[in-house]
Amino acid sequence: MGLIAFLIAAAWLAFLCGAGRGADSWTAAVRRGAALGAVYYGLLFSWMIRLPPLIHAGAWLAGAAFGAYVSVAIWHARRLPLWVRAPLAALIWTAPALIAGNPVRPFFGSVVFLTGLHVPIPLPLLQLARPFGETGLVFFLVALVVLAAQAFEDRARPRRAAAELAAVCVLLSAAWVWGATAIRRFDAAAPAKKSLRIACAQHDLPFEWSWRTAHRDDIFKTYERMALEAAGRGADMVLFPQYQIPEDIYREPGRWAGIARRAKAYIALGTNAPVEAGDYGRQAWVMNLVFSPEGKLVGSQIAQHPSPVGRPMVVVGRQASPVEIPGLGRVALLPCFDDVTSRPTRQLSRAGADVVFSLANDSLFKGTIHPRLHLLRSRLRAVESRTHFVRCIAHGFSAVIDPVGRVRDSLPEGQGILFAAW
Repeated sequence: MGLIAFLIAAAWLAFLCGAGRGADSWTAAVRRGAALGAVYYGLLFSWMIRLPPLIHAGAWLAGAAFGAYVSVAIWHARRLPLWVRAPLAALIWTAPALIAGNPVRPFFGSVVFLTGLHVPIPLPLLQLARPFGETGLVFFLVALVVLAAQAFEDRARPRRAAAELAAVCVLLSAAWVWGATAIRRFDAAAPAKKSLRIACAQHDLPFEWSWRTAHRDDIFKTYERMALEAAGRGADMVLFPQYQIPEDIYREPGRWAGIARRAKAYIALGTNAPVEAGDYGRQAWVMNLVFSPEGKLVGSQIAQHPSPVGRPMVVVGRQASPVEIPGLGRVALLPCFDDVTSRPTRQLSRAGADVVFSLANDSLFKGTIHPRLHLLRSRLRAVESRTHFVRCIAHGFSAVIDPVGRVRDSLPEGQGILFAAW
């Protein structure tokens, strides 16, 4: 299924490049690109139908605008030699992501849904994300597709087409061999001693805010029951997904810290907290909290960007640092959708993170392709940081991902507990 999706995406990209290069004028290139972008991204963003119509329409228009931008840029570059045009097309594609991810003043990371990786790719190729990041990986794939598309167009000139296909094969083979070697080196390394057992409590509680406010005690009892069950099965640390609990746990942990004491385990959970104490109607932080077995708050992390679709009431964090957990090391926390883009993970990795936990909630998009797209982003983050990556999602798919991007274990949609050990 992943291969079919990749071939469809590659064919669309080749068609988009061909539409731009073959247009009679730049206005024709804009029209063709906008039409192709609207169709492709309309399907890719189909999961946004669960959001307000204005957001869904905005995403669809952004896809059309991106298609027009790529098509007209390629039209202007149509007379350049292929060895310039192929990398230039890749640069055109990835430029918005490079601008959005700049370290000086990063823009909103949602641009990754236009320029990023949309489909699974073979594991050896995924390793390119380690040295070059997701943007570098996409650059390489786009350049290959442009070369392959040009070879198809030159099929009436066999020698030229063969040379172009040979270039594709050489580049693809070199990347594959390099990635496979990186995987073998990781597998050959001595395994770490497994001294700490992690549990991910996928609670599958309803998403609606009205239900949450009316069932505060039910929410608490579910957290308590699952934490005690996980601890009873040997977990030293229990993760809970992002969930806007209708209490200010950050300032008044109270009974929530008591769960850690009764379970005699570390508890990490995701929630929202008002920026101003008691003011739930205005600005809020999306954050992760970590409680020790003694019930003390020993770490927190505020999301560095709110969500891929934006929520104006959310105030983003500016700093990221791992939380020290005895026996596990330095733990990086990624609240909500902080694993969608590379920047937060890379920042925490540079700060010395030994393992990454992503606590998120995809419940609004049950039954769509969004949870699988989100899982793909988590795999990229694991490769980029070369650390074990545990994602705890409210309804699924929670997963344990190794440092080369393999999903070692996962939970289907529904309620359950996933265990991992280090």
